[in-house]
Amino acid sequence: MINESIFREYDIRGNAETDLDEKTVTAIGQALAEMLREKGATTLAMGRDVRLTSPRISRTLSDTLLSSGISIIDIGTVPTPLLYYALFTLPVSAGAMITASHNPSPDNGIKLAIGRDTIYGRTILEIKNRAKALLSSPPHLLRSPGSPDRVSPVRRLHSGHSRALRTASTFRKPSPESRRRLRKRHGRPRCP
Repeated sequence: MINESIFREYDIRGNAETDLDEKTVTAIGQALAEMLREKGATTLAMGRDVRLTSPRISRTLSDTLLSSGISIIDIGTVPTPLLYYALFTLPVSAGAMITASHNPSPDNGIKLAIGRDTIYGRTILEIKNRAKALLSSPPHLLRSPGSPDRVSPVRRLHSGHSRALRTASTFRKPSPESRRRLRKRHGRPRCP
């Protein structure tokens, strides 16, 4: 049974273990896939935050979308704005970000976009209604993510954009040598 309170105005959020279990995420993924196919969307960019439950939710959602015929471009562990960047720069027609934003660590969630616009309000409610209908239907209609009819593995990043996304998603502190070169070129940074 789906906890209806996880469907918020602008995203889907709840306790990662009880509200976003595999069955619920699978139903949400199948409801999203139906909606994407109706709108002609075929490829989705997916990112996730650093919460410990994000890889599980991301994997379940990815597998469900793939088994429903939606291709995935996995942009990895990234901040939410990078997903929005991907919507404008990668050859995708939808996006999903696994994050609960500022909520406590036991929570997690899913922010969704169709085209370049995030979905909210009635569209979130439509996903809720479709997911509830799928869960109440006979079990064979709700395929598990490990079903043998899996379409394809996660696609690699589009080559023209992979460097920018790889750089943004693997940011690390500059080496001491790089910092010395920057100071020499630009001077020492001053704090106000």
